[in-house]
Amino acid sequence: MKDNYAILKKKIDNFNLFYAECKIQNNINNILLKEKLFDVLSWMEVCIINIPSFNEEESKIISAIKYANNKRKHSITIYTHTLSTFDLLPSKDLLPSKFKIIWNDLPLESKGFSNQHKNYVKYLMKKNIHETLNNIFSIISKYYMETL
Repeated sequence: MKDNYAILKKKIDNFNLFYAECKIQNNINNILLKEKLFDVLSWMEVCIINIPSFNEEESKIISAIKYANNKRKHSITIYTHTLSTFDLLPSKDLLPSKFKIIWNDLPLESKGFSNQHKNYVKYLMKKNIHETLNNIFSIISKYYMETL
């Protein structure tokens, strides 16, 4: 159990470093992003399985990340990103964009997952992947710290 958490911590640390580098360079290697994101999601699921229960709010957030992880298993693009651009011409219509990687709007394909989908929409959809993953890691960490 400790080993699983140690691997998840390493994966989240790697993701955080990668995210910071992408933001500084204003460039994203989609293959590396996918690899690092999927590593984190896989190890989160491994760790979540070993936690007997969460409080009510945490359960909803965990449900949301399970939905995202399930969708990635079905080859659905679960994220989108925007690089920073700067307005070269003075115009009110063209606003500069900011660097961000966010969770995509994912479809509900089965009524059996409607609760997970509802939680995904509330807690993850269109939100920053970096922030939400770290929030979920904090939730998982809290339970692992109690057992270590």
